[in-house]
Amino acid sequence: MVFVVAFNGTILSGAEFPSFVGRSVQELIDSNLQLGNLISGDEYHECSKKAAMTPGGGWMEYPWITPDGMEFTKVSYLSQPIANTDVYIGSGYELPNTAASISPSTATTDH
Repeated sequence: MVFVVAFNGTILSGAEFPSFVGRSVQELIDSNLQLGNLISGDEYHECSKKAAMTPGGGWMEYPWITPDGMEFTKVSYLSQPIANTDVYIGSGYELPNTAASISPSTATTDH
């Protein structure tokens, strides 16, 4: 999954879910009742920005849940902001067979 997000949280591009374009990350996460129990939209967005501001970009791990209630861990790489913009690009994937127990408040670059 590849996505482009403005620093205010607005999704500018999302190949997997084009209907998300123009909406805020915070609102999408907070409107998902199951997901909202694992991570808040603001918490996710702040961690994304922190990872993106890491020199060279950064990684983040965070809990996620499928519509049928299966919890797992997602990992995303967030690029440094595109020059002279407030936009970053991210790419994420799911870690199979993992519990959603990793803190969303820690951005790391050790992957």
